[in-house]
Amino acid sequence: MSSRTEEYVAQIASHFPDEIAEQVLNPTPQVSESGIPYVRFRAPQPTQDGAFLLVPGFGEGIINKISFAAEMAYRGADMVLAGQNRGTGRDEDGERLDVLENHAQRYQGIVDETGARKLLGHSFGAQIVDRMVREHPELYADETVGLLAPSGTIADQTSLRITTQWLRMMRSESNPRRPEVSDPKGVTGQASAMELSKNVPLTIREMLALRDREIDYDTLTQLVGRLLVVTYAEDYMFPDNLLEPRLARAVKAGATWIMPHNSASFASGLLKNGREGAVHDDEQYNPSRVVSALLDAWQ
Repeated sequence: MSSRTEEYVAQIASHFPDEIAEQVLNPTPQVSESGIPYVRFRAPQPTQDGAFLLVPGFGEGIINKISFAAEMAYRGADMVLAGQNRGTGRDEDGERLDVLENHAQRYQGIVDETGARKLLGHSFGAQIVDRMVREHPELYADETVGLLAPSGTIADQTSLRITTQWLRMMRSESNPRRPEVSDPKGVTGQASAMELSKNVPLTIREMLALRDREIDYDTLTQLVGRLLVVTYAEDYMFPDNLLEPRLARAVKAGATWIMPHNSASFASGLLKNGREGAVHDDEQYNPSRVVSALLDAWQ
């Protein structure tokens, strides 16, 4: 672990009592049979039955969401925090798997090993979760499934639009000052770049899936016990005005759609209003407001 990463992890640990801080500073990494690294955060005082599994987004690894997992455990939810396997999966005939199927099979392997059926998918991870549910509807028919800042929700995406949204998102997240967790040295961004560089052809196929694949919310809502969608007020990657047509229809089909916010006095006045700074990765920068809203809505 580099000194920059150690500093970033220490900052996160400083926000929590010893029982959580110890898990942040000294995690016990495991690797699933499907080749995905993961760590398990255990709640000292559980308030939830069963464990959550976070399926990460485009290029995201364990370090990216460790603050979110720690906050979940702090608030009583056991969390399995998964990284990525950047290998190219193949079927029994040696044919290359579809990119979503490739990931879905591997994360389903973690579910099978850990029993963590409370699925959370962030960004591109939402499309993977969608595929997991479609492949194994019997496992999730009575479960709540959560999608955080989901991709696959905006109609008629183009490469130009996605690139523009991504550049705006990167700019919005470049502010080194965050009310809770800051990353001024770009630890998480560098970690994502390293993940994506491990298998460039796979990364390209993921980018095409981001552009071309869409979540069928009507069907997904019917396949699960309950669908919970969480979006962020200042998410320039997937802005609410572009998400609204699909999500409004999802709500009519029975889904729940929430946008976390907090009081104007939060974090000693660093926020001008309760939604400021709620960017695409708000669950890692401001985990308390996201986790609080998520668990309240999960009940």
